[in-house]
Amino acid sequence: MGRVQLLKPRIHFHTDCPFFAGCENMLAVLFTHSEFREMFDVTFSYGYSARYEKGFRSRVRADFPIHPLRTSLGLGRYAPESSRWPRAALVKLDGYLSFPFSVGAIYRLLRRVRPDILHINNGGYPGAYSCSAAVFAARLAGIRRIVYVVNNVAVPRRSFHRRMDFWMDGFVSRKVNTFVTASAYAGQRLREVLGLREERALTLPNTILSRFPDESPSETRARLHIGADEVVIGCVAVQEERKGQRFLIEAFDALRKELQGRVPLRLVLEGTGSMRSHLERLVRDRGLVNEVIFCEERNVYNLYQCLDLLVLPSIGFEDFPNVILEVMSLGKPVIGTRVAGIPEQIRDGYNGYVVEPKDTDGLCRAMRALVTDPNLRETMGRRSRELFEANFQPNVIVGRYIELYRSLMEGGKEIIHAHA
Repeated sequence: MGRVQLLKPRIHFHTDCPFFAGCENMLAVLFTHSEFREMFDVTFSYGYSARYEKGFRSRVRADFPIHPLRTSLGLGRYAPESSRWPRAALVKLDGYLSFPFSVGAIYRLLRRVRPDILHINNGGYPGAYSCSAAVFAARLAGIRRIVYVVNNVAVPRRSFHRRMDFWMDGFVSRKVNTFVTASAYAGQRLREVLGLREERALTLPNTILSRFPDESPSETRARLHIGADEVVIGCVAVQEERKGQRFLIEAFDALRKELQGRVPLRLVLEGTGSMRSHLERLVRDRGLVNEVIFCEERNVYNLYQCLDLLVLPSIGFEDFPNVILEVMSLGKPVIGTRVAGIPEQIRDGYNGYVVEPKDTDGLCRAMRALVTDPNLRETMGRRSRELFEANFQPNVIVGRYIELYRSLMEGGKEIIHAHA
């Protein structure tokens, strides 16, 4: 008799994001991890945009079925970026009007794919409505194993807009088997918003898909006009109000005045966004044009290798930033704020410092401690690398996802509670 080849369990992944943002990074890790791919068949759908597709294909070799879907009417594009409330209203209206069409499109796809598990990846909650539409579609298609990953802090039902979501929240909270958040903080907030029992929201930290620089540190410094003796402070983040770069600029200005040239300093702000022109004006007004560099890196790892420390001064709408994991993996000390999961990445006083949001004095003190002490930078950087290897490297995190999927396939009640 010939050998019978056992079919691998099939997991269908669905996501919806305007571009391949940090919240998509964990998908790239799973899609490219050899052990994971040997154990599971993978199919993938996403809300189509040319920007998302370009980012996805630059990060993942798509050797599995992918299904771009139209999940939005695109009403948000009719409001300018600066008009927050009209834009939010249009996005909400778009979500509701598109919802039944998203359910239908995803339902038809799931009926063809017939996965054993549906894995939904959402940038937040409620986030993209097509992600919750996928829960409705899965139940209509007879899929009973649903993992719902929330990559930011859930929005409570305090506003009129959110109170309108009560019907969706109730259905999603009842029909999803397991919710996953990257930080314990976000998990607790999700439990409160959706009324979940403790065991239904798991903490599985994110990891990163390692990349490598393609130029030497001296080449990067020369390209950015950074001197060999300068201590480089970096901030890699989209330039939006929530990332808090203006508080970093103010703290850097205070530090520069305090040190009076005793330590040559440069601040590098990598990224772009709606706050870019405001930040550039702030730098000009404070006379920092020669000390602050704005750049957009083709390969951000070229910049990482030149940094002496990274600062992420976020003030909200954050969870478990990938940029912190990336620089930790390269052995860099980190300064962050007490926002969501950041204190779960940075051990205050061990591999960096945690300060309060908007605390320019605290940022200044933390930077002063590191820029004036090369030995401290080396020690904290080494600890960052050790923490990353022990708690956040890909094999550790992917192994925990595999354990979760196995538990769902076996119908077990005991599902891992993984948090480093």
